[in-house]
Amino acid sequence: STLWKVNDGATATVMSDFYKELSEGASKDVAMQRAKLNFLQKNKDNALQHPYYWAGTTFSGASTPLPKSLRWYYWLGGILLLGAIGLLLRSRFLSV
Repeated sequence: STLWKVNDGATATVMSDFYKELSEGASKDVAMQRAKLNFLQKNKDNALQHPYYWAGTTFSGASTPLPKSLRWYYWLGGILLLGAIGLLLRSRFLSV
């Protein structure tokens, strides 16, 4: 969320870095801190260093990291399930 009306371009940059940090396993508070520090580092020589551009974004709620994706488990389970169904159908049709 934001604390005040914010600049769309600056907020998009901060939030992009925030989600990148989250995807790498950082907790939400650390991800927000790193995103803001990255923004300041990228804009150290211009007016975007003013807090108006980066300090308005914040998060609320638990700061625990997001769970890791278990997408490969779903693919493996699906493949094994389809294989088992295929074997059952094959044995049923071959026995007739």
